[in-house]
Amino acid sequence: MAMNNYILQKIIHAYQNGGADLCLPHYIDYESHGDEVILDVTKERVHSLKLLSKGVQQSAKFFVDMSGEQLSGDEIFNCLSDVEIYLPYPVTFIQFKHEEGYVNSLFVESGEGIDWKGNHPSNFMVSTILSDLSGNQMTWDMLGYHHYDIEMSEDGIVTGETKPMGLGSNFISNLQSVIDFESAVMKWYLKFMVMLNYPEITVADEVLGRPNNTFGHVPVKNMKRSTLIKKPKYQHKTLVLDMFGDKSGGESCSGGRSKGTAFHSVRKHLRQYKNGKKVFVKAHFRGSKEVGMIFKDYKIDTE
Repeated sequence: MAMNNYILQKIIHAYQNGGADLCLPHYIDYESHGDEVILDVTKERVHSLKLLSKGVQQSAKFFVDMSGEQLSGDEIFNCLSDVEIYLPYPVTFIQFKHEEGYVNSLFVESGEGIDWKGNHPSNFMVSTILSDLSGNQMTWDMLGYHHYDIEMSEDGIVTGETKPMGLGSNFISNLQSVIDFESAVMKWYLKFMVMLNYPEITVADEVLGRPNNTFGHVPVKNMKRSTLIKKPKYQHKTLVLDMFGDKSGGESCSGGRSKGTAFHSVRKHLRQYKNGKKVFVKAHFRGSKEVGMIFKDYKIDTE
């Protein structure tokens, strides 16, 4: 399990063909503004993609597999109350994998060329490119989103200030769609924050590769898959949610309501002690096989 290098390289080299392989979402429309605007945007796309390429190359990189078992909304909300929202590195690239594709987001901390709301741990800019599982269909809205004081409410709504900026900001045709899209991206990030701060529910690994503190690459002759997959991989960290592993932040939980209950598995779950400390209790089995057995459709990473 590791980052999809084909998609990563496609993002790094996208400026070479002006982002011709990147589709626009339905909420961005500049093509109806005439040939002169189209020409200007085409030139600016190359410049924006070069900046994105540079940022991605120099960033610290994470691959987060969220295609399996998920935290509940209550678990995320309760964990976030004890977690400070921040970027692990000033420039951070995260490739989230889900069941239908990839969310590829570059996060840049305030003070790194950003001047909005001052220098604050939760003040950062995000630029995202979506991809299907194959990497053939990719979408970029030409926007950079400035975020400040991001949190999640108890009902799962992302709160805080968000300001769309960049090339695409002049061509937004549906602002609500923009807000909904970026709220979804930030939910991915808040889940990442929980996984990073609660190692007892996360399997982490290091993938060796090209150092992330370097910039500069040899342009490719073409954007074919066979060409891009040969490009060197970058070092990165991988995170997978593991709600059934042996790691635990507290004691094992057994007994209790077992008598008269069918034998079943219990995933790791959040427990708060009287002193306010929150931990994930170790996964365990509960109940009696004599009463019956319950099989649950949890998807467990087996790679």
